[in-house]
Amino acid sequence: MRQTVAVGVIKSVEKKDPTGAKVTKAAAKKK
Repeated sequence: MRQTVAVGVIKSVEKKDPTGAKVTKAAAKKK
């Protein structure tokens, strides 16, 4: 459940701020 919510947040952040995509990608690699 928590993972799917995080994915939704990451996607919304990517749409709002393209530069934030780099941070989300790094976070995804950690998982």
